[in-house]
Amino acid sequence: MEAGAGPLVGGHDLTVEALAELVPGLSRAAILDVVEQCGNNVELALDGLLAMAEAQSPRGPLAPPPLVPQTRQLLAEAQHEEVWANQQVQQHSHSDQQQQQHGGYGPTDLVLAVEFHSSMFPNLKPDVVGDVLQRYSDTPQTALDQLIMLSSCVNDAATHTCAATTATSAVGSLPDQQAWEADSGDGFCGGSDDEFAAGSSWEQELTPAELEAIEAGVPLELLLAAPRQRDPPQRQQQQVPHQQQHRPLSPEGEDAMPAEEKLELLQLEFASISVDEVSASLAACDGSLFAAAKLLRAFLAEDDAAKSSDSDGRGNMIGDAPRSAAAAASVPAAASASAALPHHAWPKVQHLSQRFPEVPIEALEVALVSSSYSLANARRTLREAGYTEVDLEPTPRLQPQLLSLSEATYQRNQAIFEQERAQAQRLQMCYRRCFELAAAAYTRGDHDTANELRLRGHQYREQYDQEKRRASRRISKRVNAGTLPIITVDLHGLHVDEALRLVESGLRSLPEVGPADDLGRAELDLPSLVA
Repeated sequence: MEAGAGPLVGGHDLTVEALAELVPGLSRAAILDVVEQCGNNVELALDGLLAMAEAQSPRGPLAPPPLVPQTRQLLAEAQHEEVWANQQVQQHSHSDQQQQQHGGYGPTDLVLAVEFHSSMFPNLKPDVVGDVLQRYSDTPQTALDQLIMLSSCVNDAATHTCAATTATSAVGSLPDQQAWEADSGDGFCGGSDDEFAAGSSWEQELTPAELEAIEAGVPLELLLAAPRQRDPPQRQQQQVPHQQQHRPLSPEGEDAMPAEEKLELLQLEFASISVDEVSASLAACDGSLFAAAKLLRAFLAEDDAAKSSDSDGRGNMIGDAPRSAAAAASVPAAASASAALPHHAWPKVQHLSQRFPEVPIEALEVALVSSSYSLANARRTLREAGYTEVDLEPTPRLQPQLLSLSEATYQRNQAIFEQERAQAQRLQMCYRRCFELAAAAYTRGDHDTANELRLRGHQYREQYDQEKRRASRRISKRVNAGTLPIITVDLHGLHVDEALRLVESGLRSLPEVGPADDLGRAELDLPSLVA
């Protein structure tokens, strides 16, 4: 064996060279053979080599070199350090193999993963990103979901802080019509302008074609402008029970709902009124669910007033049914001297007065009596007489006693929410999908693709934030249609932070209505108002 060949002590030929200098009479091959026979023990090998050199020397025993004791110690220390270093390398290698087998991160991989994920979520501190990646090292998808959630929370907090600072520096105001339109904007991210955005489309996941487009790098405008494909028949059949339970009601008009469902809905809401009267009220209101509900509530108000009058001993004759306070306040005094009307006839007169505001109350009563108290026939009679009928508002203004509404009102508000949030929901799915693909590409070592998908996800997320703000404005505009500039704000469809900002803006725009502490108390009650 030649010098320096084969396995040597400590992994290199340092020990052999040192021993050759101490025992110059022996070859390096003989020294290496002795070291291997002694099990790489330097002290035993040195003793054996000195004995061999003494036996081969013709001049008798050799005098020990002057540096043998120090050399023994240095060689022993060097061997100990090399053995310790080899053990540490083996331990780290074994640890990295175990972490890779269980889906975790090694020390070096963790540093690189934190750097990459911090570039995806720049508003999070690297310490937070590293803690999440380590905590959910076995489930990368869960770690990504947690980072997205934390990043959204940080963005919301920063937005709320910025809005509060702006509100304190400048007096806010409830937006008028021009402000709503200017903030809504047009562009390719127009929520309710999307042809397939109505109804429950916002709940659908991205289609396979959209997923392929995201992976292929289709430009953002082309992807969002493309019409969505309808669900296959099997999926539509699977969604039928869910749609029957939560069928969205068109906010512009409830004509999309079948008449049978409208009648069933009204019967559940007004169980104390007969089925015939509910059906007649719905037909008299041209199938308008909200108008029929308003008429039936007037019937209930009249019944409650009659019961209250009976309990006070004022009589219970059918022809002398008292009128509610709300009805008396909205009807001219001349009507009080008119002939007595049957039960539930006076709310019908009120309904006619809303449809024919220019007709005197006495003429409306005459038309109703001549039509045998049929509201539909009375309307027809008045139209044939040449009077102009005014269409009722499809969404009547909410009164304090109507805050607890039927399922119809919930469906109307839900439909507005679904329509206006549809595009923002798709954008959210797009940026989450890009981040998922970026994380998967980084895991398999394709860093170029990972960076490209990360940048594309940031583009989708910026568009999502913009569209979410636009949707918040559009929802507030639609659910509060007809109430501005009256200070009545409907917060349906808004998130808590959005509702707080809207109410705070309205409070600050109010004139001086009282002491400063009144406004302070209103601001303190905002969380409970939205909760």
